[in-house]
Amino acid sequence: MNARVLLVGDMTDRLLAVAARLPAAPILLTSAAELPRAPLLIEHLPETNRPRRETLLRDRLRHLIEVHEIGTVVLDGVPEDGLLAATADHPGVTWLWLRPAMWRRGQGLRWRGRSAAFDAVLEPGEFATAGDEGWTVYDREGVTTVAPITALDRADLLDRAAARERLGLGDEPAVVCRGLTTTVPGFTVIEPEARALRAADLAVATAGYTAYHELLAAGVPTVFVPDEDAGPDDQLARARFAAAAGAALCAERAADLADLLALAARPEVRAALASRCAEVAFENGASAAAEWVGSRASPASPASPAPTGRGPRS
Repeated sequence: MNARVLLVGDMTDRLLAVAARLPAAPILLTSAAELPRAPLLIEHLPETNRPRRETLLRDRLRHLIEVHEIGTVVLDGVPEDGLLAATADHPGVTWLWLRPAMWRRGQGLRWRGRSAAFDAVLEPGEFATAGDEGWTVYDREGVTTVAPITALDRADLLDRAAARERLGLGDEPAVVCRGLTTTVPGFTVIEPEARALRAADLAVATAGYTAYHELLAAGVPTVFVPDEDAGPDDQLARARFAAAAGAALCAERAADLADLLALAARPEVRAALASRCAEVAFENGASAAAEWVGSRASPASPASPAPTGRGPRS
């Protein structure tokens, strides 16, 4: 992989997990309000109104491709008009789409058909894939799927004793919150790094992609509280599936949360949830995703466009 890789996306967790496994550090273009701490060059695209954003995105992609001799662009998110225009501007670049799954039913249909603008499409896996009712379920031609993508493999996680020692915890039970704030009587609230998640006896979290898969992979007994304002991301389907699998509890309504936290505080309930997480454990798809990117990355200079197998630009 001689030419550089450019990663594009505002939800950067998956991209950074892939970036850490690429043979050379890529460049990241993002509009995220809080820039991630990562050992790579990060370009920030400021938020602006839509017409201006499309022009700005197209121009910034052109600049980065030319200045850094980008051979491959990897998008995690939706192919906005500005990015779609850039694919037509740079036919010698390899364009790859990490296309999210788990769309709410009937939402996101405007993006269907835009895969034709990309050389290949990869779907980051979902533990709850059997509960997916979104449009990507029916758009499978040419799509590769890997296991759920997280920053760390299970082998990278500290065991409970080491994680609790790292955080300076004693014997008191601890709860971690992700995406929301709450308290559980008798539990100390902690904020561990991903490597030390097993220090927690319990978690309360929204069911966004990263928190959901990190907590299940770490085997932390969790009460998932779907975020109603998560846009097209079907957090409710994720949370319901984990509950149906016996690997977590799901608070479908805010009124359910207090009762479920009281239930989850019971040691036998938490033990059963942790045991079930171990039974349904999944691999980390980050390495497979990085290999997929590497196998398709263009070694050619974008100054010398090469024919591609892409469909018509739209």
